[in-house]
Amino acid sequence: HIRTDFFWEKWSVRTKGTIDAIAYLFLFLPGMLAFFFIGMGEFIYSFGIGETSEQTPWRPILWPLKGMIPLAIGLLLIQGVSEFLKSWWAAKTGIELDHKEKVEV
Repeated sequence: HIRTDFFWEKWSVRTKGTIDAIAYLFLFLPGMLAFFFIGMGEFIYSFGIGETSEQTPWRPILWPLKGMIPLAIGLLLIQGVSEFLKSWWAAKTGIELDHKEKVEV
């Protein structure tokens, strides 16, 4: 990991943008889409059968908890599309978009 940073620092903004765009397009987004559809299937099945936990006498319903998985992955997908677009812009124009730092007031 550290060795690749030596290469990364020397590459141009276009090269970095191209590598990031390819990585987001072919690695991150397909993986997240697969997790999203698997999680959504589990959620729909759990909701359909009214699944409850067998671990406690309280027997809470589980479908709201299983619904959080595709929701979280959906939010990650939105962020992934944003990062892909930033990388694509850097690859196309050679201009890296500003990364805003957290500012305390």
